[in-house]
Order: sequence, then structure tokens, then C-alpha cells
Amino acid sequence: MPLEYDNDLLRQGFLHLRAGEFPAARRYLERAIDMADDWETRARANFALSQLTDNPAEKRNFLENTLAIDPANGEARRALAILDGKLSPAEIVDANAS
Repeated sequence: MPLEYDNDLLRQGFLHLRAGEFPAARRYLERAIDMADDWETRARANFALSQLTDNPAEKRNFLENTLAIDPANGEARRALAILDGKLSPAEIVDANAS
């Protein structure tokens, strides 16, 4: 199997995610995790999966998996803080806003 297969699955998952095709995105992202030969792919796929679910327990699991792999992932930390009620989305400042 090609070494880039897991990254191809990840890319396909992101494409389906952006297109709003959530069931397909989930299938590709879950497969990317199963086939990943590196931690970065697993972290990115777990974080993307956390964005696909409204189930708080499932979201927490994906975010915690992301942080277990990449403890410095700011997006996952922020999402977990929002999920825990420690941070309100209204309190987030957009650094890119003028």
C-alpha cells in the first residue's frame, strides 16, 4: 500500500467536509485514522471528526484524542474549553478582524 494512502484519505475527507457531504467525510476520516502511519494524520483526522458531530461525548473523545497526540493543538484546546463551558464562543476574539 502506498505510504501516501492515509494522506489521500485525509484529503478526501476534507474535500467532502468542505462540500457538506458529512457522511462521506466521516467515512474517509475514520479510514485515514485506521490507515495512518504518522501521528499528524491521526491528529488532523480526529480534530476534523470532532467538527462533524453534535454528540458531546463523541466530540470530547475526538478532541481528547487530538490532544493526546498533539498537546499543543490550540484549536482542539479551544473547542474542548467551549465544550466544557469554560469559554464562551462570544468571548473569542478574531485576530484577523480589522
